[in-house]
Amino acid sequence: MKQRVSVLLIFLCVLFFSSIAKADFEALKDYNFKQCTKENVSDFLAEIKREQVESRKNLEKKYPDRPDKIDGNSVTVAYQMMISIAEELLVRIEKNEPLATLAATFARLQRLHYSTLAQINPYTDPPILVLGWKCSNNFLFGPFKLTTREPALNRPVGAVKAKLEARGLVNPKTGKTVSVSELAAMTPIQISMLEPSKDHPAITQSLPGNHYSAFLNDMTQLIRKFGKKKTSSFDLNYARRILFFDELKTDASSPKLKAKDRYGLTWRVKWGDEVHSDVVATRLAIDVGSAYADMKFYSGPAETLLILPASGSSDSPSDRAALEKIMLESKFKFHLNRYIVEKPFIADANGKIVGTGRVDEAMLERDSIDSKYLGCIYLAFKECQLSLDSPVLKRLGGIDLNRGNSLDDRVGRSFLIFNTWINNPDAKEDNACSGLLADRETGEFKKYVEFISDMGASFAGPYSSGCLSTLSPNCVTEVLNVKSMNLHPIFLPQCWYNCTYSDARWMARRIGKLRRADLERIFAESGWPSYSQKLGVEKMLSRRNDLVKAFGLTEEGIPLESCNPKLSISIKTPDGEDYPVIRGMINPLSKIVRESERTGHPEGLLLTRPRQLD
Repeated sequence: MKQRVSVLLIFLCVLFFSSIAKADFEALKDYNFKQCTKENVSDFLAEIKREQVESRKNLEKKYPDRPDKIDGNSVTVAYQMMISIAEELLVRIEKNEPLATLAATFARLQRLHYSTLAQINPYTDPPILVLGWKCSNNFLFGPFKLTTREPALNRPVGAVKAKLEARGLVNPKTGKTVSVSELAAMTPIQISMLEPSKDHPAITQSLPGNHYSAFLNDMTQLIRKFGKKKTSSFDLNYARRILFFDELKTDASSPKLKAKDRYGLTWRVKWGDEVHSDVVATRLAIDVGSAYADMKFYSGPAETLLILPASGSSDSPSDRAALEKIMLESKFKFHLNRYIVEKPFIADANGKIVGTGRVDEAMLERDSIDSKYLGCIYLAFKECQLSLDSPVLKRLGGIDLNRGNSLDDRVGRSFLIFNTWINNPDAKEDNACSGLLADRETGEFKKYVEFISDMGASFAGPYSSGCLSTLSPNCVTEVLNVKSMNLHPIFLPQCWYNCTYSDARWMARRIGKLRRADLERIFAESGWPSYSQKLGVEKMLSRRNDLVKAFGLTEEGIPLESCNPKLSISIKTPDGEDYPVIRGMINPLSKIVRESERTGHPEGLLLTRPRQLD
């Protein structure tokens, strides 16, 4: 009897905590999504015209005498696009076109508006007590909150449960949108076969598979075609070989700075515990079918040279010590010295190390560097992550995940499953964003895309990201027909609560279509040592299998992949056998591991050091 009472009390506590912590952090507070009516569209058009004038005034203050900067600003472009779409909607309404056929366009228009306002007024954390309470509540009770009950799979869901399914789903055979009454006559498995609309901003219609190289090629071609004159021969490998310091990124949550490449494009240079995980997660997202992802790359020992300014200031360091100082005194309090290669180095007259090398005449000619950098000091790093600020994307702010049509959207709901698979606890509106992508034919910024922009916290360990040793081989727990997602989120989007069995099965199917070769290819670009790569592949395959089994996808012909998440790896060395991996854990006693951490991975490999303590 006492045990039953205890279980009941725990259950009631979970319900209580869930109820008071459901509304999570929005990128934009109190936005009111409206229904598609003539009056609402007309009011919306008047509102964004007023906002356009105000935003223009603010940009003119920020960029006086720079009309090109104002006209090219993402907010300016977004308002022009919103006004054009809203005016067209009003014309179609005047022609008595059914409002039901226009509702999706108006909903997406408001999502674009939401992200534009979030770009103008960037997200700020709530008071520390509120932040701590909600985040700890989500983290502790996440698996209790993130559940889906398996329904009767071979029986129609009926009218009541049909209303809980995602809206705007399309029959892939007919290309027609399925109504709620049609959903009621379908089984959960049949509903899971339905697809989002072809023009969905967050997902493509491509089958999951090897898409990342094609994605990079597409982006490269766009940059060559519609970028500036200098980018007509743009090459990603050449671009990230040499970078020029621009400024410290103080609005980021990770140690990061901005730099320019030889084409004049901006890159973010990042260090710490997310350098591997973010690279892997973005590639997995594209291969699963995401419409867009940031272009992120791992840079190993001395693969990228950072050239410092000729004359130093408090914001423009001209030597190693100055850069280390501003990183240490910034909000990051980051010890950059541990990430700079030990050799080669150059010293001043007093023997003090000032950098990795100095730009000379031969380097100017060999690497096509502007002569103004002659004599400048450059640094090389043991490792870092590079992210391109794409010139063919007008980037906007966070996307809605807590209200509006996100609550009825299959993609937003089912990203619960994707984030569970990659063990990303940091999915909040501010870590997702939208943008306007250049059209392939005209170069006009009119293709609206939504994507997760920061997945560095993936493969989360007990206190840091990218911790493969502690990554569980399982991601679903089943009790009494209820499937709980083994994710301890810091932030918990409201749309995830609405994820049905059919939504989850749809995403699990996409993940299941990735095979061993896909994961091996992706992890090979992670920058992790080969033994860590192998461990990551085995554990992610095991987690994939867990989803395939939990949602019965073997019955659809999706096979389980043979894997060994508890693998041990033996490597022969001159000193005998070394075991960098033992039973699914990085071995801290391994000489190979210790040497890897010393020469190339200062963040650690067994238990990665969180950037806050680096």
